[in-house]
Amino acid sequence: MKSKLLPLSLFTLILGVASIILAGGLTGEPAVPQNDSTVATKNAADYLNKIRRNQVTLRVNPNDELQAHATANAMMALKAGSEVNLNWKSMGPDNAPGVVRAMLFDNKASNNSLILASITGGIWRTTNQGATWTKLNQANQNLKVTSMVQDNDGNIYAGTGDAFCTDNVQYAQNNLYYSGIVGTGVYKSTDQDNFTLLPATQPQVTQANDTVDWAYVYDMEYDAANDRVYTATNTGLFFTNDKGTTWQKVTRYETDSITYGVNIQVDTTKMVNSWYIDEITGQLVIEGLKKTIIDTLLYNKNEIARINAEKTFGKIKCDAVDVGPNGNLIASFNNIVYVSDGGADPVFRNISGNPKNFDMFAREDKNFTTNLIVIDTNNQIYNRGAINYNVVTPWDNLKVPESPYSTATNGRSQVAIAPTDENVMYVTSTVSNGFMENFYLSTDKGLTWKVIFPGGASSTMKVFDGTACYNSVITVFPNDPYRVLLGGDNLWYGKKTPYGGFYDWGAGAISSGAFPGFDNYLPYYHHDYVFFPNNNNKFAIATNQGIAFGNFSQNAVEYTQIIRGLSTAQVYTLGISGRKHTFLAGVHGNGVQYVTGNGNTPETGERVYGGIGSSGGSAKVSLIYPAAFMVSDSRGNLARTGDKGESFSLNFSPPTTNLFITPFALWESFNDYGSKFYTKFIADRTYYQGETLLVRSVNKGFEGDKGYPFYYVLDQDSLVAGDSISVKDIVQSKLFIANHSAVYMTNDFIKFDSTIKFNPVYEERSNIWKVLQTTGNFSKPSCMALSSDANHLFVGTENGRIYRVSNLKDAYDKRSGDIDSPFTVLAVAEIADSAFDGRYITSLSVDQQNPQHIILTLGNYGNENYVYQSMNALASNGTMTFTNITGNLPKAPVYSSVIEMKNSSVGIIGTEFGIYATDNLTDSIPEWSFASKGIGKAMVVKLEQQTTYTDQITLSGPDPLVPPVVYPAVDNYGDIYCATYGRGVFRDDTYHYVGIDDDKYTDPTATSSNLVISPNPVMNEASISYQLDRQSENVTVQVFDITGKVVREFALNNQSRGNNTFSIDCSQMTSGIYMVSVYALGQSFNSKFIVK
Repeated sequence: MKSKLLPLSLFTLILGVASIILAGGLTGEPAVPQNDSTVATKNAADYLNKIRRNQVTLRVNPNDELQAHATANAMMALKAGSEVNLNWKSMGPDNAPGVVRAMLFDNKASNNSLILASITGGIWRTTNQGATWTKLNQANQNLKVTSMVQDNDGNIYAGTGDAFCTDNVQYAQNNLYYSGIVGTGVYKSTDQDNFTLLPATQPQVTQANDTVDWAYVYDMEYDAANDRVYTATNTGLFFTNDKGTTWQKVTRYETDSITYGVNIQVDTTKMVNSWYIDEITGQLVIEGLKKTIIDTLLYNKNEIARINAEKTFGKIKCDAVDVGPNGNLIASFNNIVYVSDGGADPVFRNISGNPKNFDMFAREDKNFTTNLIVIDTNNQIYNRGAINYNVVTPWDNLKVPESPYSTATNGRSQVAIAPTDENVMYVTSTVSNGFMENFYLSTDKGLTWKVIFPGGASSTMKVFDGTACYNSVITVFPNDPYRVLLGGDNLWYGKKTPYGGFYDWGAGAISSGAFPGFDNYLPYYHHDYVFFPNNNNKFAIATNQGIAFGNFSQNAVEYTQIIRGLSTAQVYTLGISGRKHTFLAGVHGNGVQYVTGNGNTPETGERVYGGIGSSGGSAKVSLIYPAAFMVSDSRGNLARTGDKGESFSLNFSPPTTNLFITPFALWESFNDYGSKFYTKFIADRTYYQGETLLVRSVNKGFEGDKGYPFYYVLDQDSLVAGDSISVKDIVQSKLFIANHSAVYMTNDFIKFDSTIKFNPVYEERSNIWKVLQTTGNFSKPSCMALSSDANHLFVGTENGRIYRVSNLKDAYDKRSGDIDSPFTVLAVAEIADSAFDGRYITSLSVDQQNPQHIILTLGNYGNENYVYQSMNALASNGTMTFTNITGNLPKAPVYSSVIEMKNSSVGIIGTEFGIYATDNLTDSIPEWSFASKGIGKAMVVKLEQQTTYTDQITLSGPDPLVPPVVYPAVDNYGDIYCATYGRGVFRDDTYHYVGIDDDKYTDPTATSSNLVISPNPVMNEASISYQLDRQSENVTVQVFDITGKVVREFALNNQSRGNNTFSIDCSQMTSGIYMVSVYALGQSFNSKFIVK
């Protein structure tokens, strides 16, 4: 399929039809507004900005980030005594890549060897045009690379630090656009694999916040004529002549004062009714003026004098540079464009003169010659003769009306020089609201300029839809200085026409009109275009979603996305399932991705939700009904599906939200003996007291299911066929959804025949309840966590407040569970602590063994403490206390946390610089260690442990030819998953547990041949008998609940050979299924029993 350069009318028609199709969505999917990629990108940046920036200054001080990075490096090299050994495995998605800002073709390898830099995912290489990818620089993983160049010797230089759009730009949402990621200097590779820091470029911590040299590298270019590398940074333009060992800063620029000589000769002819000379005054008198004709016979302007002067650049942002084939330069300093002839010590000249050139001064010495001719209706002519006079204008800034705009200090100018003609230069100039002012061409090294693409916010053909400071690229064709690629939100192709030097831009962008998943789709937001070596038509395109290849063929362009195997996904959220390799991930720019382990690769994902350009939000997978998903996107859309995203429920009306990430919390249990819900069992034969019944839950396991099966021991008189009883439904699901001002709960997430209807009015809500209303405009929920029994919900907010909702186990309908009900049983507490007031709470984790024990993590650079712990989280309001446990961690945002479900001393956190863990969490000052093996120092934004277990249940029917129905076991019990912003999802199985029984479900009354429990079921006391082959001095007995938690433990001494018996008091134990394990002589005996 080819993208043809279409006439404007047809182009517009296609876009119109496309918008109609997309607005409708898939079957049952809520309508999603399209062409909102610009808003989505700004919202994504604002989301990260709020988490990372200091809560007082609203900026990230580069010094804070550099100091934290130094601590992270030291801890990475240190093997601490409390180290928790975690080994992370990549899980994908490997086909939903993140932002790529720089690319190059390796000049020391074949033309197919392409190296790219992902801003948060490190450096990657393909040697087969994207069929496979290899992660480079494993030793210094995840360099934050924004630009790369290669010299003639094959050395590659990589500049780090993302500061695009970091100025104080106020956008429509009245928030700063982005806080930037501080870099660590320039890195060099001599083997096209391993990169090492060039010491001269290492940023040094200073007292001046925004003047740290080398904190951000915007652009890099190689001067092949002089074997020199130029680097544009936040404090100026640097260059090296010795392969990076030493660097010199460009400091000189001209501030000349020019006197122009101007000669003007003007003839003025007046057509009148009559004229005469006044006899007294001798002056010409005109009567009845009919017409005036002014004829300029001469105008020339020449420089007649120049006062040469120079000034020195201070610490000034240089965000773009390009080098001509012979070493001349063009660069942008604070959005003002300068040119230079290069040389050993380049001197620049400001060519931005619209409305004024602030570095150059001029005056004009004007010599006027004028003549007046008057002609009346009788054709009588009066000729006054020539008059000469001189005027010298005062000194003023030089004005060049048609030249790159220079007043938008927080905009961005992009520059380029044709690789085959040093005279031809291009500049895009932008205004402060992020739109293009104009696209300019110069054919004389910047002396004069011409607009070749008019801009402006009102233009119908927008290159930048308000995001020029974020995405802007110009690439001139390698064989034609008058053909150019212009990139912003999309790709534009321009070529010079024979008509007055104007440029033809076709009907619009040549990358619009296709959709994700279809042929010829090219993602939005472009950052780099690089032509293939020795090919003037094929080029690589760096976008917000990986890369693509473009190929010009006659009057069409073909595109191919190159994304498979590029594991640079920028993940925000996780939704783990009960299978090791199956999960949902909310990915920046790539919607919600579903990874099953069964794709083209085990890590391949499939987009199941989210429109073009939208990012995936929170997503959850049901363990009970594995095809049931709850999904969301960054635009505030929420949906549920019962067929893995093939269609979406039409009877689901969720709460409205304006949050970029809408927090979800999902609690499910296969053994909820505290359930307030019941299901009906109808006897198909006679059942006797004590017999085990197969009961079906109201909650189903799949479409068409009779209900998820569980077992119940009949504790009443016998049932005969046709009799029915109500049985407590222990298979339960509870979903919590937060919006910008409240939290809602539903028990009907996986009941697809149930209508869930949100409404702000209490009486109008159906099957969804409000359990929390936050206070104030800034108390927007940012995270949620549940106790192991879902009786307590903890909610963190963007402004440092914590809410606790209790008694959820007793809330089973709107009357009891909605806080707007006068009969609600819920108890809500708002917890404020000055230690984190005003800060962004990024995560909350509840100890699965003790709901009194929670930890919370915080964002916001510029603080000392980022992790807190409470051991009395259920205390009355005002008495709950938190202890700072940040300890030896880097002073940087901590995004996520987990308390290991069976060892409360083990804490694991995800930070700006990878994962850290401790095995003494409950100590007053825990010792943290780097635990990010396999991930490195990637930003870890989510951690989640699988804390729910169930055995496999296999139900066979009467017909042996019909396959049995299998309800799968949870095979990742205890596994921990992490989501990274740049490397995708990882899994660790260090704490993997087999569960109570690794085999298929067996009758709960069955006993081991060596272990007998009676009676079973148990009312008050159980007698345990077991056989030993010989005497044992030490015997340990443990009793587990169905989740694997140890609830009772005994030590028995001097147990004799043969039969031994002891008793367990079960009178205080909750009704349910338990397992007892006896450990003796290196063996274990296990059996299950039921407490009634």
